[in-house]
Amino acid sequence: MTSVQRRDQAEDIERRAPGRAIALTGRAVARSVGWSVASGRPVSWPAIACSILAPPLFVFAWVVADVRQPATYNATRDTISGLSGQAATDRWIMTFALLIVGTCYAASGAGLRALRPAARIDLVVAGVAGIGVAICPQPANGSTVQHLAFTSIGATALAIFPALTARRRGAASPLISVPVATVITVVFVGMLGWLLFEARTGGDLVGLAERLDSSLQMCWPPVLAIALYKSGRRRVRRDRPIPSP
Repeated sequence: MTSVQRRDQAEDIERRAPGRAIALTGRAVARSVGWSVASGRPVSWPAIACSILAPPLFVFAWVVADVRQPATYNATRDTISGLSGQAATDRWIMTFALLIVGTCYAASGAGLRALRPAARIDLVVAGVAGIGVAICPQPANGSTVQHLAFTSIGATALAIFPALTARRRGAASPLISVPVATVITVVFVGMLGWLLFEARTGGDLVGLAERLDSSLQMCWPPVLAIALYKSGRRRVRRDRPIPSP
């Protein structure tokens, strides 16, 4: 296959990607909700699997995509959006990663029934925003309103997610207690503030700030999912009636 044929094939795949992503997201959310409701469990297996898959896939994608860029690209200075942008080399790597990660977040939000509705909706919003970033790539020069909107919504949704999980009473896990959720939220919002500062001032560390910010924030949903799953299993064992002798 010639380089022209490979490029045409990649462009054809990218044109079909938005429709496939929407359909895949819809099926993933429906299955996650259906499994969770049918099983009666507070955390569905699809939600756990999706939340665990998202962080390593995201990091692996931007690491690989970084390597594929020309020498003019600087991971410390340039953003992740540039890896899926129209001027990027092999932009399909980051584009498909964003589509899959966004779908994973939407499915996680749908299946984590142990969380408050606001927190679950927030995860779905973060997932849809990730898909939006992939569908509305950064142009070769500058940016677009749609791209900026999706990136801003996604970053904000992940930063405030811990606060939305907090429960004052009856917390299924210490990780969603008010003190823990507050501390994690302060850290995430502080990192988001650093990212915004670098972006607004044209700093040379905006790429580093974005990578640290997003990669750290993405680790919290799987931590919560696993903790809530274990807590639910302990509760089931505790409430199980003791058989009479």
